[in-house]
Amino acid sequence: LGSITVSAARDSRSAKLKLLVARGSGPSLLGRNWFAPLGISLVYHLREKDRKGHIAKMKSDFAEVFQEGLGKYKGPTVSLSVLPDVEPKFMKSRPVPFALRAKADAEIRRLVKDGLLEPVADPKWTTPLVCVLKRDGSMRVCADYRATVNPAISNNVYPLLTLDEAFAALAGGKCFTRLDLRNAYLQRPVDEASSNILTVNTPLGLHRVNRLPFGLKSAPAIFQRVMVSLLMDIEGVQVLLDDILISGSSQAEHWTRVYAVLQRLKEAGLRLKSEKCIFEANEVAFLGHKISPEGISPTEDKVQAIRKAPAPQNKAELQAFLGLVNFYNRFVPYRANALAPLYQLLKDNASWKWGTEQKNAFQRIKESPPLRYLWRTTTPTDHWRSVAMPCL
Repeated sequence: LGSITVSAARDSRSAKLKLLVARGSGPSLLGRNWFAPLGISLVYHLREKDRKGHIAKMKSDFAEVFQEGLGKYKGPTVSLSVLPDVEPKFMKSRPVPFALRAKADAEIRRLVKDGLLEPVADPKWTTPLVCVLKRDGSMRVCADYRATVNPAISNNVYPLLTLDEAFAALAGGKCFTRLDLRNAYLQRPVDEASSNILTVNTPLGLHRVNRLPFGLKSAPAIFQRVMVSLLMDIEGVQVLLDDILISGSSQAEHWTRVYAVLQRLKEAGLRLKSEKCIFEANEVAFLGHKISPEGISPTEDKVQAIRKAPAPQNKAELQAFLGLVNFYNRFVPYRANALAPLYQLLKDNASWKWGTEQKNAFQRIKESPPLRYLWRTTTPTDHWRSVAMPCL
């Protein structure tokens, strides 16, 4: 029928806004043009059904990324640089226990079928395999490059993500997605010369290695470099080798970043292990810590490991306990004072004497309530603060 300008107010805000008059007896509707002047914002909440549908569509849109099997990086191949005056090293195959031989042979044949290993004749370099039985009963075969290739190649240095860097960048995140790359290093092909250097001596003969293998000293730096270069310009993304954490201050921002990361992985030819990925969670585990909108805290399994630890009987056991505690040193209030009686026993000239002072310090650490670091974004140089009762 027409329009009229009216005075509207909400809380401390007021504005002159246009009201449209229409014929009918339906409920009055608030137009979007009223939202900003009155300080109204919409927050979208996906129901679980909608969330699952969203994830299913995303996996369909990026089917190549979530596909079974090993990906193959489309960028440059890895090229290893052998130090000058280094002679090739040829080592014999190590015997495999009879009980493991069938599984080891089957795994080697699978790697050949998948193109990771390739039979080769008369190589100059060979490295023995190590066969490890995994918890699920499957077999893992790794090359022991410690005595062959590792001392012979140039160091490939690249800084890995630190806890402080990751946690500072995650401040303000409200929802999180964690992606897991499938057999990370093995998605990076190596050039022919490097493949020959990486040749392994197996119970089934000599095979050169066509992908970047685990156990190579420069593999972490090589892989971290390419992952950072691939994703570094996407805000809210942190990557450490095969783990990618994506955060967002809202669902919309979070999903925009997730799609951007998946697009990069698709273009690069990389694949994810779908069953290990976590999407749009309120909290996730990352770098051994629990990440949530409130901040960071120790993971429950690590807290329980500290609380259930038996009293050490010697210096080696004490060092193992302190190693676990020091991983979470930011969560231990007055750490230096709290741990001082325990560190006294580790001095070179100290004899082992587990006295009352050590018992009390050990027990206080175990019973100390777990700290949580809260995000604080008001000051750019100070991203978190701790809140907890001290243990002393």
